[in-house]
Amino acid sequence: MGEDDTNDFYLISQKSTQGIATPIYYFTAYDDKGILASQVQLLIYKLCYLYYNFVGGIKVPAPCQYAHKLAYLIGDKLSVGNDIPEPDSRFNEKIKSLYYL
Repeated sequence: MGEDDTNDFYLISQKSTQGIATPIYYFTAYDDKGILASQVQLLIYKLCYLYYNFVGGIKVPAPCQYAHKLAYLIGDKLSVGNDIPEPDSRFNEKIKSLYYL
């Protein structure tokens, strides 16, 4: 992968109501599918509007924000010496569905 194959760009996905919006730098480290740069940029832009806790766009794509929140939650729970939280026993036995935090 040469330098010409890299896909890096800045993106401002949120509206600034006060002050200046900060652009976020994105870099494609590896692309084995040959996706166009414009498609990657559009996908990341649209993912910034899929965060359900906020009406507008956020700085980072929603899956990244969810991963950050989950890592913070688990890190916060484990830092006090608590065990890893386990789902209720009825989710394992009777209800065959996903367990949500």
